[in-house]
Amino acid sequence: MRNLLRLIGRFRRDKRGNIAMIFAIVSVPLIAFVGAAVDYSMATRMRAKLQSAADSAGVASISEKSPGYVAAAAMTGNGSVTAGVNDANNVFDGNMYGVTGLNNLSRNSTVTKTGIKLTSTVQFSADVPVTFMRVLGYQTLTVTGSSSSSASLPPYLDFYLMLDVSGSMGLPSTDNEQTRLAAVNPDNFKQYPGGCTLACHFAVQNVCSDSSSQGYPTNNYCLGYAISRVSQSGYQNILQTTTKYPKKQQLPPSMVSGLPDSLNTDPKYGLTAVSSCPTDGSDACIQLRADAVGYAVTQLFISANASENVVNQFRIGLYPFIQDLYAYFALTSSINGSPTNSSTINYAAANLASQLDTNAERPDQDRR
Repeated sequence: MRNLLRLIGRFRRDKRGNIAMIFAIVSVPLIAFVGAAVDYSMATRMRAKLQSAADSAGVASISEKSPGYVAAAAMTGNGSVTAGVNDANNVFDGNMYGVTGLNNLSRNSTVTKTGIKLTSTVQFSADVPVTFMRVLGYQTLTVTGSSSSSASLPPYLDFYLMLDVSGSMGLPSTDNEQTRLAAVNPDNFKQYPGGCTLACHFAVQNVCSDSSSQGYPTNNYCLGYAISRVSQSGYQNILQTTTKYPKKQQLPPSMVSGLPDSLNTDPKYGLTAVSSCPTDGSDACIQLRADAVGYAVTQLFISANASENVVNQFRIGLYPFIQDLYAYFALTSSINGSPTNSSTINYAAANLASQLDTNAERPDQDRR
């Protein structure tokens, strides 16, 4: 018994091997913490991959020209954009294709249009298997996240173009054009002996007196506007030199007796009238200010069609004014028509000079 008690006492007093025992005791939680850090690092890296996939999916689903963007632009109201949702899911799935090391992956995408704003949200969740943390009773770590993106649709714009078609717009557009018209225009010669530069009386009215105002006989017709619509070299060839009339030139008597039809419909004289004059200096016509404005409007159509990002983004209407505004061509999104088709706004713009004020009441005007 004494020997047994002596051995027990010696064991109590013996301190050799303490470090080993302490290490053995501490090693369990230490290994658990190191293992947890490794497992958490793996889960963090997996979450970063998922977050990157969600970010890409969210941005792609509302990017310009994407299915969702195009579908949203065509929507007349607000709400969910199904094409954008499908696109976001497809992009997310494509980015995560072949990625291993996770279970129970799920994602949920929403794409919504509110006004001209598009919003995309992609949420995800997945389980990442662990190794060291199993000693603590964990089998997986769950990672979650979301990504939100937004974009704006191009604003829809309406252009109400107020166009001046008063008498002053019958002036030629440049000094050179004015000189060309003055050289041949018989109108108002008594008042403007140097040659009238205004293509007045735009409906070819027979209110210009040969004896008191015209530079040469015109069968009492005012010809400034009509002359501006025909070939200038052709008209010059028709004029005959004379000392009998103030203008020192005259039209063939047979043509005078047939005015105004003989000016551009009688094949004997070889003249064909144009309906518009988009370019100054052209032999085919003399460009008036109204022609220049019509050409500028035509260029607006070209620019609008080239910069259009969504269907029917721009609408344009033409509203000339004299005393009152009236709808020459009402607001329309069909701005890519033919300038030779009389049913299109393109034709209306090209032929703006046809709306020049004649000082007469328009049947479509309400003058109050």
